[in-house]
Amino acid sequence: MAHDRSGEENPVEADARLPRGRALTYLRAFDEAETVTREANAMQRKLRGDDSVKEATLLCSLSDTLRHQADIRGDRGKQLAEAESAARAGLASRRKRLGNHSDDTALALHALSIVLPAENKAREAETTTPAPLPRPVPAVGQPHPTTR
Repeated sequence: MAHDRSGEENPVEADARLPRGRALTYLRAFDEAETVTREANAMQRKLRGDDSVKEATLLCSLSDTLRHQADIRGDRGKQLAEAESAARAGLASRRKRLGNHSDDTALALHALSIVLPAENKAREAETTTPAPLPRPVPAVGQPHPTTR
């Protein structure tokens, strides 16, 4: 298994930790999920540099883990503040790398919009999450005669 080779830092190992961290979050093994995700984030930063798309994905995943963890820990405010910080960093990286109209950027906005109401920042969540932008749907082939 990928996690049995502790200390090995390569892109495959770093990439394998994201789904593992998510799976651990779904299994409610939050402490282990947090550790795996933080390790993966450090590996991604070392391997790919700051603000990579992979790092942004891990930050959004970390935000989700911390948000869930906040409900079972005594330090809810601290956990949610860190979840917000991770979501904002992931969003900033995705905006920088992918722009505002990327589906991945929209997912980062979603991660932030979930954390903010948990912190009683619903108004900020409303202004942070813009209305969906109309996106042209590319036509493939010829339109059907009855749907023109």
